[in-house]
Amino acid sequence: GLYEADIIQAVINQVFYKSSEDDGVVHSGIYDPFPVPGLALVLTVIQCAIDEWSTGPFQRVTFSEEAYSSTYNQHLQELWAFEKESGDDEALTDLCTEIARRGR
Repeated sequence: GLYEADIIQAVINQVFYKSSEDDGVVHSGIYDPFPVPGLALVLTVIQCAIDEWSTGPFQRVTFSEEAYSSTYNQHLQELWAFEKESGDDEALTDLCTEIARRGR
């Protein structure tokens, strides 16, 4: 489904849940459900990785606030719109709860 590509969970697990000292584990109350701004950041990081291959051969792209803040804000707006459109189903909340569950 939407926002359920394996790469999203893989990046989240690597960054937030890899060891017992990572934020997702240490601050589990904050990371359950997984924070929507964090999901938007992960989507932005994935976009940066895609951009590194956009010309065919790999070309390093600097991940910076200046370069990717508009991309991050777009992802964040789209995530909140997804939640709003899902109405009482709260699809984004459910997704973020599942991300946190799979991260542990």
